[in-house]
Amino acid sequence: MTSISDVGLDVFNGPHFDMGFQQGKLYKQKIDDMWNIANESASNIKPKFLPKSLFFWIGKRRATKMYKKLIERYATRQAERIRGISEGSNTDLKTLYMYQAEEANLGPRCTSIGILPEKSSTGDVLMGRNFDLFRSLIPSYVGRRNIPKDRFLNIDFGLCSFAGNFHGMNEKGLAITYNYALPTDEFKPGVPPSILIQEALENCATTKEAVKVFQDNPKGNGAILLVGDASGDIQTIEMSCNRLTVRQPQEGFIINTNHYLTDEMKPIDIKEKELRESTEKRYDRAERLLSDASMIDEETLQEILKDHGPDGKPGCPFTICRHGDPIGTTMSLVFNLNKRIMSVAIGNPCQSQFKKFEMHPQDSKRE
Repeated sequence: MTSISDVGLDVFNGPHFDMGFQQGKLYKQKIDDMWNIANESASNIKPKFLPKSLFFWIGKRRATKMYKKLIERYATRQAERIRGISEGSNTDLKTLYMYQAEEANLGPRCTSIGILPEKSSTGDVLMGRNFDLFRSLIPSYVGRRNIPKDRFLNIDFGLCSFAGNFHGMNEKGLAITYNYALPTDEFKPGVPPSILIQEALENCATTKEAVKVFQDNPKGNGAILLVGDASGDIQTIEMSCNRLTVRQPQEGFIINTNHYLTDEMKPIDIKEKELRESTEKRYDRAERLLSDASMIDEETLQEILKDHGPDGKPGCPFTICRHGDPIGTTMSLVFNLNKRIMSVAIGNPCQSQFKKFEMHPQDSKRE
């Protein structure tokens, strides 16, 4: 099992193709191992009559057709990074687009929290999040210090084969987390949110600028994003492929789980009973814990991310710290946007140690 001691921040710098080539070369074994994960998963989801080879051929072809041109048009630099990852790891480009397409199906549940300065005991802007995903993907997790040419330095933790990420922070103190949503409106191909997050971290210094990235580009699937900057401007983006709206904090904090809260998005929200129960219970519990705490610091936020509900017993899928298989809390992160510090625990935070990562000079090799 991968632990935080196994994961550092690997440095990738230069033009985007070069960064991708460096990433592909360094993570080649992990990317190769992802094929084994995909091969095992295929047995559970493909039609029984369909050979695996044909199943993957169709998946690669469909994903490449759906996403390649869109990413090349709206996120050209990230398309170059994907091409670099392909060449550096000697992985078929279509395979990488198939992995990218699965972002819309991974369904990370997640709980994210934003703390404004007036609720923070130190006055710092804080964000926290539990990343709930398939536990089988933990060995594929990596940490990156991205130093793109003529763009903002940023750090993130995510999947070894991805150009984008699910959560990260840049040198300006802008941070973004990505919770999955399941809207019921029409699906339309768009740019995967992980790619748009990377674009925002490389190019934006403020929450307002980052929100515009998502407003101005076609969106690949439903998502609930927490976006915050060092000035204390934290907002939630609720979006589907067809709609987008922004939600503001109340009483010094804001919470995202996996259901929409704005009037514009509620009509197309998921109706499935078990998923609704999970997302609503996690939201209500986080709201209670935050309301009961007069002030919040990084340690308090970590304790909230470790929470197992009123009875203190680990439960799945209704507790903030989610235990279970195949889906559970696979990573926990706390951001201090003013100090530019990201604290990370791999696995359930109640069983793991948080390790701090800071923005360092650009000549840093690895921490």
